[in-house]
Amino acid sequence: MSKELKKSYEDLERKVKERTLELQKANKKLSETNIELVELNKKISEANSLKSQFLANISHELRTPLTSIIGFSEVVLNEAKLNEEQKDYLETILRNGEILLKLINDILELSRLDAGKSKLYLSEFNIRDVINKTLKIISPLSKDRNIWISINIEDIPDIIADEDKITEVLLNLLSNAIKFNVDNGKISVKAFKIDDHLRVEIEDSGIGIKQEDLDIIFDEFRQLDNPETKSYRGTGLGLPISRHYIEMHGGLLWAESEPGKGSTFIFEIPMKAEED
Repeated sequence: MSKELKKSYEDLERKVKERTLELQKANKKLSETNIELVELNKKISEANSLKSQFLANISHELRTPLTSIIGFSEVVLNEAKLNEEQKDYLETILRNGEILLKLINDILELSRLDAGKSKLYLSEFNIRDVINKTLKIISPLSKDRNIWISINIEDIPDIIADEDKITEVLLNLLSNAIKFNVDNGKISVKAFKIDDHLRVEIEDSGIGIKQEDLDIIFDEFRQLDNPETKSYRGTGLGLPISRHYIEMHGGLLWAESEPGKGSTFIFEIPMKAEED
């Protein structure tokens, strides 16, 4: 009996040693893998930093001469005596220059956001004033398409947020609501308070979005593969930047839509945002 116990003990001891050795090997492998992951993460971080710096540099190099082109085009257009053909050419230069400048600014801002260098500059303001200001900016676009915009803003106390960033979000959402709408279409703008949050809803009567594409539209540089939207090609940066801005406020931005039934873009932010 004692021999059997001794043998069992020795077998058990051997198995424990084997398992211990296996665990030691596994731990060593995990440690090596962890070191590799840390090193890889460091390289990715460095690559992202270099990418952001490159984008910032190239954007600056492009923006400086482009600003001059736009400025001189405006001067000539406003002060020179031009025939209709010359005027059309200059207006085309000016329009495309402004589109290119917007693209450069979007890329530069996205690089700041990815690098965590974009900050909130908080102030107290009334959302009604900001919405009305934004609607005045985009009114020429809506008039060109004969799109009716209705406004329903509740009596909301002043909010604390980054006014420039909220304005940019509203401009992006309203521009899209016009761009992807139908001629003689409608847009509804609503703003109201829910508990300690501000909620803004922008609804359009446009072409709508498939359910599976509702998240894709917020991805950077993504364009929907839809024949109906091919004539509205943009940078694909407006919505990703807008979502970044809303999330910086501690809020949410999302879309609800069905093809052929229009879209509603909604964002909620705290009434009093806090700095990072």
